[in-house]
Amino acid sequence: VLVIGTPSAHAPFTPAPQYNSTDQGQTSPRIPNWNVAPSPNKHLLMQQVPMMNSTTASQSDQSYDFRHGTLKSVDDLVAAIHQ
Repeated sequence: VLVIGTPSAHAPFTPAPQYNSTDQGQTSPRIPNWNVAPSPNKHLLMQQVPMMNSTTASQSDQSYDFRHGTLKSVDDLVAAIHQ
């Protein structure tokens, strides 16, 4: 049994250097429920969350970029182990 723990899609996002700018300039997916707040149909805590402003939306996009780079780094790790 081999167990490897990586942060992958969770902060802190630390991709391999070749993936530092994987999706730079891309936005996180703007699906229909993206940035819909407050929502009376959600859990009490989620009812309190305000809509994102341009700063927090930009931070969301940056996190999306870093997550992709980190996941590509994990893909490389798994491929190296699997070989």
